[in-house]
Amino acid sequence: MKLLNIAIDIESIEECEKRLRDKSLQELCENFKLGYENILSTFAFPIAVASHSMQSIYEIEYRLKAATQLKTNLTDDSKEFKDLVNEHRLKDRKKGRGINEASKMLKNIGKELAFLDDTINQITLNSLVNSWTIFESIMKDIWIHLLNSDPKRFLSQTLLNNDGELPGIEGKNISIGLLQKFDLDVSKHLGDLLHKKYDFTSVRGIKKAYSELFKKEGMDFSFLENKTLCQLEIARHITVHKGGVIDEEYLKRTTYKNEKLGHKLDYSARRCKELINSPISIGTKLFLIVDTI
Repeated sequence: MKLLNIAIDIESIEECEKRLRDKSLQELCENFKLGYENILSTFAFPIAVASHSMQSIYEIEYRLKAATQLKTNLTDDSKEFKDLVNEHRLKDRKKGRGINEASKMLKNIGKELAFLDDTINQITLNSLVNSWTIFESIMKDIWIHLLNSDPKRFLSQTLLNNDGELPGIEGKNISIGLLQKFDLDVSKHLGDLLHKKYDFTSVRGIKKAYSELFKKEGMDFSFLENKTLCQLEIARHITVHKGGVIDEEYLKRTTYKNEKLGHKLDYSARRCKELINSPISIGTKLFLIVDTI
């Protein structure tokens, strides 16, 4: 079953957080990690339910073994009986019996119930959507933090240029209403104001936002245009806007072969793992880069 074979690289986010010096970036990285832990809990839910349902069967087995060993009945309430039951329980946990048996049970159910595979596939696609959403949100949050915290360093004419896409700002004038939102002082909120100039919902837009923020340094953010990350972007788009059903625009952009028009996305566990983890690889790299500048 697909969900049982998808691992999420939480450890890399934890390692990144330990290496960060900026406290605000540490907090953002913690939020980044929590987002992926939520995806992980979604994957774990089916097997957790299956494991829990089987535990009651195991408990009867443990009591039978203890009763046989002590030559007593199943309702024995003595400490010796309880300790022996717990000993059998701990042995099974060390062997991972509950998880292994639950995995087998889910696989067997999947063979008997066709709709279960469709349900699991949809859970997986939703997790891809969540992975992209976490990524675009953290990319925007880091960008805002950088400009808010050091406007003199990052502010450039490119950022200040307003082609009418910033509500409440016209030329060098800011509306009273917008000023009131920031207690009449926008000096520490330029990131909050100017991030609306950029499209953080696409790899290309994110790259443009960071390239213009670091225009003075001339930094290269081409690593953001990672093929797997771009694939995740279009997978997210087709899932949200077309229910995961492949259209012509998707086929023009996908890097995967043997996908057919009108079919629903159904990535292998290996591909799902790569797609879900790609924002972690790119995101942690960006965290470490901006922390050392």
